[in-house]
Parts: sequence; C-alpha cells; structure tokens
Amino acid sequence: MNLVRLALVAGLTVLGGCAGPQPPQWQMDAHDTLERFRVAYLQGNSRLADRYLADARTALSSTARPELAVRVDVIRCALGTSSLDFDACAAARELTQWMDSEDRAYFEFLTGDWQRVESRLLPEQYRPLVPFRDDISAHRLLTGIADPLSRLIAAGVLFKHGHLSPGGVALAVETASAQGFRRPLLAWLTVQEKLASTASDPDLHRKVQARIDLLKGTSAPKP
Repeated sequence: MNLVRLALVAGLTVLGGCAGPQPPQWQMDAHDTLERFRVAYLQGNSRLADRYLADARTALSSTARPELAVRVDVIRCALGTSSLDFDACAAARELTQWMDSEDRAYFEFLTGDWQRVESRLLPEQYRPLVPFRDDISAHRLLTGIADPLSRLIAAGVLFKHGHLSPGGVALAVETASAQGFRRPLLAWLTVQEKLASTASDPDLHRKVQARIDLLKGTSAPKP
C-alpha cells in the first residue's frame, strides 16, 4: 500500500530537512497521528490505535474536506486487511461518495470489487494483480511485492477471495514475523494452524501452535 500518499494527505511534504515553508499544523498533526495509529494497530494495541485514529480524524476535520477525512477510513481498511480484520472496512464502505478517484480505486481493490477498479489508479505494486488471473500467478506476484506491509495487504485481499495458497499463507506469516507485526502475525498463524489441522500435518500444527502460544505469552518454547 502507498501509505506515503495516504498518510501524508494530499501531497504533504515529508518533514525533516526539507526546504520550503512549513506545512500547516493540521498536516503535521495528521501525519504524526496516522503514523502512530499504524504502529499501534500493527502491534495489536487497540486502545492506543483507537486514540490515535480519533486524533487523526480531529486533525483532518479542521479542513472541512470530506475527501481528506474519509482517507482515515481507507487507511484503517488497508491495515485491517493486512490482519484479516475485514470488518475494518465497514466505515469506509459507507463513505465511498466522498473518496477521490485514487482512494476509491484502492478501496475497491481492498474489498475485491475488481470489476470496477481502474488498475492504473492503484499504487504501482498492486497493478499486476488486477485483473486476477490464477492462484499460481497471484502467488508469484505476491512474492514480488518488496514492501512488507503492502505484501500483507495484498495477501489479505487474495485470502478474502479464496485465491491464496498455503504457500501464500506461509509467506504472510514469515513477512509479519520478520517485521514484528503482532496483530497480523497472530491472524496469519491462526489461518496456518487451521490449514495444518485440515491437512492432518501434526508436525506443522505443533510448530504453529508453539508460535501462537509464544506470541500470546501463554507458554515458553518447549524442546
């Protein structure tokens, strides 16, 4: 996901060493709180995430521009998709009339409305996935997404619509693990555990369960 475009809201210049006039306070506040929201959400700290999300809404509401305010909900939808929390897209679904063309295309991609999405308006890393071809090519394209969060988001979209292989699930697990993204990691490990049970693979099931227990803090690793 192009979080730079979304989170920096309407061309906000990245702060720190940049020439030119200082951005308005609302832009700096929105950038700061959305970044804090992203970190808290991926860490699984729901209380902090909700607080920062509310702060971001307050910062953007000062512009009285609905197309900026709704971007908070698009960001929330994207992060929820990375963690298989598809209910996180419900608020944005009610506000599509306020989205600009790029945000609408991205939201349609996130929710699987690929018949309507204009792929040229998507962040570049997702364009090859639309239109969808087959599970094999989808997995290949998924592995080619360099940004870890973007890869998890794409994996969540594919999983939602039944086009993610067990290898894709394993890739999502290791991507979240490498970044220390606790919330997505728990979600993807839970999927992997179910796949191991369905496949009657006791060795994989034991290993996945050990990782879940460690992540939850319910037990230490055992020999």
